[in-house]
Amino acid sequence: MLKSLSIKNYALIDSLEIEFCEGLNIITGETGAGKSIIVDALMLALGDRASSDSIREGEQKSVIEGVFELDKSSSILKLLKENEFELEKELIIRREIKDKGTSRCFINDTPAQLSFLKKIGDLLVDFHGQHDHQLLLNKESHLVLLDTISDTESLKEIYHIKLEILKMK
Repeated sequence: MLKSLSIKNYALIDSLEIEFCEGLNIITGETGAGKSIIVDALMLALGDRASSDSIREGEQKSVIEGVFELDKSSSILKLLKENEFELEKELIIRREIKDKGTSRCFINDTPAQLSFLKKIGDLLVDFHGQHDHQLLLNKESHLVLLDTISDTESLKEIYHIKLEILKMK
């Protein structure tokens, strides 16, 4: 669950902090109020392609940070552990875009590759509306979703152990 989003020097936004509650959160406003800028910033933090054009005019760097609360059985925790990231109660994802066209990614204050951040981002958030990041349309994600929903992680581990034993014979 997304707990908070911090946006600094992105597009027209100087500084913005949003806290989200458990359950349904809705961002509303008139056309031109900046709703899509908030969504674009979140997508950028989750691994979308960055451009120095998105940095607020007159600034050298834009920073977007999202704080997520993870379920204890989340496949994201396993992925983080496999890739030697520190596991904490909260997952903090930060993306910095510099005016020179470079960007840096951080997961729990540890530098991360953009491809890994995108992989985590695709598991964290499913955007609907413009057909971007729709996890349900990605055939490769179907098995992971079914395993998560059916809580079969322990069964998969037992299967893999038995498979390794069979391979050794």
